[in-house]
Amino acid sequence: MMAQEGHSVRSVTALLNVSESGYYRWRRRTPCDRLLRRAWLSELIVSIHRASNAAYGSRRIHHELQCFYGVTVSRKTVELLMRQAGITGRTGRSGRSRPADPGPPRSARRCTPPAPRTPYASRPSGPRTPDKPRTPSPAGSGPPPGR
Repeated sequence: MMAQEGHSVRSVTALLNVSESGYYRWRRRTPCDRLLRRAWLSELIVSIHRASNAAYGSRRIHHELQCFYGVTVSRKTVELLMRQAGITGRTGRSGRSRPADPGPPRSARRCTPPAPRTPYASRPSGPRTPDKPRTPSPAGSGPPPGR
């Protein structure tokens, strides 16, 4: 990029007060995990958008990612990546008729939420005595008997 604009690496690094070796090391560095994940997500978002004939917006794409692809991502991140890719969903239904087959009912389209995490199972099962050490009760079994 610098050579295309007629600038030498030496002059630009001196202007920015960085070393030339640091510049070349930066140029060879691999992208971080966050950038790699965002690039992968962007490709996935664009493919979902294309498959919907450019109809899906961030909410529907977010729903597709979570329910059908199992990807955990915030809707705001989906909005940001869509904005950076220059894609938008269709707005409104004015001037168009409803499709002949609207698909499954809205309740069937919802995905099931992920299973809740199991509670930490180290609750004592009763009072400790010298001849009876404490044993953890099974998770979610409620209070010990007799209480």
